[in-house]
Parts: sequence; C-alpha cells; structure tokens
Amino acid sequence: MGRDAYWVEFQEAIKKGMAREIPEYNAIEVLVLIPILVHWKKRCQIIWEGKVIKEYWREDWGLVKYKLGEVLHREWRVASEWEIEEWKDLPEEKLKELGVFRKDGEFSIQIVEKIKDLQAAIRQRGRHIPARKIARKRRKFVLAGDTQLLANCADRLAKLLQDFLGTHKPSPQVMEKSFLESAQISQLLEKSR
Repeated sequence: MGRDAYWVEFQEAIKKGMAREIPEYNAIEVLVLIPILVHWKKRCQIIWEGKVIKEYWREDWGLVKYKLGEVLHREWRVASEWEIEEWKDLPEEKLKELGVFRKDGEFSIQIVEKIKDLQAAIRQRGRHIPARKIARKRRKFVLAGDTQLLANCADRLAKLLQDFLGTHKPSPQVMEKSFLESAQISQLLEKSR
C-alpha cells in the first residue's frame, strides 16, 4: 500500500527545477521523473488463542514516482489515525515544519496527488477555483447570497441544456418547457440585479 507525498516533501523537487507549479490552476507540471520516498504506518496485532495480546504500529516505506508530463495538484486531507498518534504531542513549530495544520484538535496535511483524468481535472478546477475564492469549510461548500442564486441558475441552465441536447429533434413539449424554464431563470436573474 502506497500513498501520496506530503507537499513539504515535494517542494524540494520544485526548488531543484524537477517540477513547476502553475498557481492560477492549482496544478503542478512534472518536468522529469521524480522519485519520493514516503512512509506510513499500519496497525498490527499479535493474536494468541483468539485474543489480541499486543497491538503496535508497523512502519512501511515506499517509493512514489511522479513521471514526466504528469499533472499534479495539492490537496488538503484529514490526518489518518497513525498520523494523529504521531503528531498529537508535537509543538506548533514542529507541526509547521512538517506542513501539518492543527485546529480544534484536528489535524490536516497537504498532499500532492496525481490527476489521472485531465478532462475531469479541468472540470474540477473550474468548480474548485471559484469555490476557494468564495468560501470553503472542510468538506462542505458554502455559497453566500446572490452567489448561491447564480449557482442555482447555472445548475438549472445546465440541466435544461442536457434535456434539450438529449433528444435528436426536440418535441414541441420540450421546446415549451425550455422556453418557460429560460423565462423563469431570466426573471430570477433580473430580480437579483
């Protein structure tokens, strides 16, 4: 079992010119093969006659290889059980050095993930870049006021377009429904001015 490299571990590759960050797209371009040694821990148990007599963490190591031409991105993730165990007693300076963020007793760390499907990544960046500019709280996405209205209108227009394009030749009912829906969206947008 492998994992993604921590952002702190990956930054050295950028400093050495092995990769370059493209901040406007929250993306990283790999310029040469980048091997990064990563570690993780796995909970193990010693069982005797059906009973657990000892539990311990076994440290594992692996090599993550980021290949030439791959597109990566940074992402925050919640700390795993072993990371929490390892970081819970560390002072803030050490956590900062490791790239760990602690808030209200919860830990998060920034990792570098490979983007496997470039088309999906483009769509995702299109959603997440505005989301980060507006508001983002953990796993929930919150839009305020008129922005929420605009998001709802965009969703309705996207659904309308899908319905309209889903048929080879739109029927009069589909045309009428599309017209009414467009008129409602137009009125909503007019009111929000």
